Amino acid sequence: MKSKHYLFIIMSLLSIKLWAQNAHNSNNAASFENEANGVNGWSGSATISSDGTDSQNGNFSIRAVSTASNGRTLTYTYNAQIGQQYTIRIWAKAGPQVSAPAAPAFAVWSGMTGFSTTPILGSAWSEYVFNVTATSSSPLIRVYTSNSSTNGTAGNTIFIDNVSILPLNADGEPPSSVTSLAANGTSTTGTQLSWSASTDNVGVTNYRVFQNGTQIGTTALLQYTANGLTENTSYNFNIRAIDAAGNVSAPGNTVNITTTGGTDSESPSAVTTLLASGTTATGTQLSWSASTDNVGVTGYRVLRDGTQIGTPVGTTYSASGLNANTSYAFTVRAVDAANNVSASGNTVNITTEESGTGVIDYTSVNSNLPSVDWQANNLFAAQTMAIGTTDTQGYALAVAGDIVAESIKVALQTNWPDFVFEEEYALPPLKEVERHIREKGYLMNMPSAYEVKANGIDLGEMNALLLQKIEELTLYLIQQDKKIRELELKNKNSALVQNTFEKEK
Repeated sequence: MKSKHYLFIIMSLLSIKLWAQNAHNSNNAASFENEANGVNGWSGSATISSDGTDSQNGNFSIRAVSTASNGRTLTYTYNAQIGQQYTIRIWAKAGPQVSAPAAPAFAVWSGMTGFSTTPILGSAWSEYVFNVTATSSSPLIRVYTSNSSTNGTAGNTIFIDNVSILPLNADGEPPSSVTSLAANGTSTTGTQLSWSASTDNVGVTNYRVFQNGTQIGTTALLQYTANGLTENTSYNFNIRAIDAAGNVSAPGNTVNITTTGGTDSESPSAVTTLLASGTTATGTQLSWSASTDNVGVTGYRVLRDGTQIGTPVGTTYSASGLNANTSYAFTVRAVDAANNVSASGNTVNITTEESGTGVIDYTSVNSNLPSVDWQANNLFAAQTMAIGTTDTQGYALAVAGDIVAESIKVALQTNWPDFVFEEEYALPPLKEVERHIREKGYLMNMPSAYEVKANGIDLGEMNALLLQKIEELTLYLIQQDKKIRELELKNKNSALVQNTFEKEK
């Protein structure tokens, strides 16, 4: 008995769900949810067809045209629950009229109460709303192209679109806007659209896809492939969500795309920033800023004295194989995917060095020129070099200031102080060390503060001296340790003798 009760509840819930759906559920040109290029579900004595030239929503509407043999009606029968109240919404407009007046109207509905004849006014789309109560399980909707006095006149036309038949007080809340629309994989004739799901208080059933403001498709998925586009053309797309009650979301974000194309005839911009640096006897380094193009630059052509010598993709090129002490002129032209070539830009003239060694003699005259690229060149100095000073004091490199380096290696030209641990080394007695400190004020064999201030220090030599002192200190510690152990042994022996003497007493 309990299982039957549960079954009754489940069936009731399913029934409520069923009756909550749009009763105008046929696939036809007037359907907001299942739009199709047809008139499925609609019939009548008028000439009825799908029209793709004038729609209120989507791409199609249903057109009804009167005939000369009293063909004036357009009808639709829907499945209803007796006693259920319904809200019927129909968008309609008058088309071309032969009779004056034709007086099209909604009239003679059956299987329901609450309906009254309603004229279709004007040639602009208007929404007509009817609140009715079903008295039959198959109520009938009728639309007339014209009144009875014109029953022999052909050509009176009406249009209907965006029809919904919903239980009264059904869902009226639209889904959320689609704000995550994105396009990718754009080609010459299509693009792939994708988005995140819209939300709804009951549930989203479909999505309408709009291209340049016109609906091009309906899908229940979260993606759509837009095909049939024209190459090298701009388009915009947006998506609107629909729920089972026919509520449509507000517009969300718009995605703009431009299809690719093989008809590009626009050349890239000229290269006007060409520079040469690091010129040697046999080569030079060329560099320039990127060219721009309406589609995209694919590469560059490097010309030497008017002859192409290279086709780099990037914005640098090493020109090699040049002759010493020779003048050359270089230019660069940009190329796009359609093989459009830019106009000539600036020309760079260089003269290679006389020497065949490839070494540039930099002096205070030419080393600071803006054309010198120190990142692309090695520096070799045959004489002394000074930074921040003009006095090298005889050193190969003199720097008046601080130096920061990740690593410095000193190639030591003096002996390393491992000789301290040799047996013949004469370790100075500590008394002698103490006396030297008292008299001089610094350690033996170390430079004084005055000497350091006057002459500086040699890193290698100073490290060797410091290590010598560390090794000498190690020897002093070893000596001290031996003396301590000797004293400990003497103390131990004295204690034993003392204990023996006390026992004999």
